[in-house]
Amino acid sequence: ELQNKLAGHSDAFLNNVKSFDAGEIGDTITDLLTEINYIDIDPTQKSMMKRLMMSIPFLKKIVQNTEKIFSKYDTVSKNVDSIVTKLDKGRLTILKDNVGLQGLFEQNIDFIKDLEELIVAGHIRYQDLDQEIANMELNKENYQDYEISDKREFLTRLSKRLNDMSITRMITIQSIPQIRLVQNNNSSMVEKIQSSITTTIPIWRNQIAIAVAIMRQEKMAEVQENVTNTTNTILTKNAAMLKMNSIKIAKQNERGVVDIETIRTVQENLISTLEEIKTIKVNGEAQRLSVAKELESLEKSLKEK
Repeated sequence: ELQNKLAGHSDAFLNNVKSFDAGEIGDTITDLLTEINYIDIDPTQKSMMKRLMMSIPFLKKIVQNTEKIFSKYDTVSKNVDSIVTKLDKGRLTILKDNVGLQGLFEQNIDFIKDLEELIVAGHIRYQDLDQEIANMELNKENYQDYEISDKREFLTRLSKRLNDMSITRMITIQSIPQIRLVQNNNSSMVEKIQSSITTTIPIWRNQIAIAVAIMRQEKMAEVQENVTNTTNTILTKNAAMLKMNSIKIAKQNERGVVDIETIRTVQENLISTLEEIKTIKVNGEAQRLSVAKELESLEKSLKEK
C-alpha cells in the first residue's frame, strides 16, 4: 500500500506536467534575435541604409521612406512582444514544474520515513519468528513437521520482502538528490530566460530609439561619430552577452540530469546486491538439501532402531 501511494504521487505529478520542449526556448530566443537584427539600420550613412533595405526582398521599394520604416518598426515590436510572451510562458511553466517537484520531494521524504518504520517492524517480527522456530525445533515432538516447515517458509518470504523494501528505500533515497538536480536545472533555465527578456529587449528598444531620433536629425554629419560609437558598443556588448548566455544554456541543456558516476554507482550496488542475494539463495538451497539428507538418515536410523 505504501509503495502504491508513492506511485500515485508520481503519476499525479506527471499528469499535471504539460508537454514542454526546452529546445523551444532556444528557438524563441533565435526568433527574437532575428527580429532585432532585422531592424538594425546603421543611420550614419544613407547609402548603407539603402543597401540594407534593398537587401530585404519585400522592402526593396521602401527606401528612405520614414513612414513605412516606422510601420516596420511597429510590426517588429509586435513580433518581439509575442516572443517575450512565449518566453515568459515557458518560464512560468518551469516554475510550476518546480513546485510540483518540491511536493514530490517532500512526499518521498515521508515515504522513506514510513518505509523505515515498516522495515524496523519487519526485522522485529523476523527475530521473534526466528526464535519461535528455534523453540519449535527444540520441542519437535509437540509439532507436526509441516508446521515447522511452514514457519521456515514464511520466515524466508519475510526475509526476501524486507530485502525488497530495503532496496526500494535506497532507490527512493537516491531520488532525493535527483529531484533537487532537476529543480536546480529548472531554476538555472528560468534565470537564463529572464536574462534574455531583461537584457535583450531594452537594448533592442534603445536601438529603435536611436534610429528614429537620427532619422529626424537634419545634421547627420554632426552626430555621425557619436552614433557609430554608441551603436558599435551596444552591438558588441549585446553580442558578447548573447554568446555567454547561449554557451551557458547550451552547456546546461547538454548536461544530463544525473551524472554517469551516479548511474555507475547505482549499477554497481545493484549488481552487488543481486550477486549477494544469489549467493545466499544458493547457500540456503544447499543447506536445505543437506538438512533433508540428514533428516532422511535420522529417520532411517530411527526406524531401524
